Amino acid sequence: MILVMQIAGGMALGLIAAFFIIDYFEEILLTTTLFLGLGLAMMWVLSHLEGDIHILKKMALVLRPLF
Repeated sequence: MILVMQIAGGMALGLIAAFFIIDYFEEILLTTTLFLGLGLAMMWVLSHLEGDIHILKKMALVLRPLF
């Protein structure tokens, strides 16, 4: 649950900063947000289909190289 809140908080702060600072790259920001949202939804669906309910563990494994 903490990981989800960290992702949501980081994304919210990033979006706020981007809206105030980077108006020129609006299309890039929206596309990135769209793909991130679709990626998280796809991970949830695949986890559900595999019968694995630990989506947070999968998200941690996927996002670990970013940190």
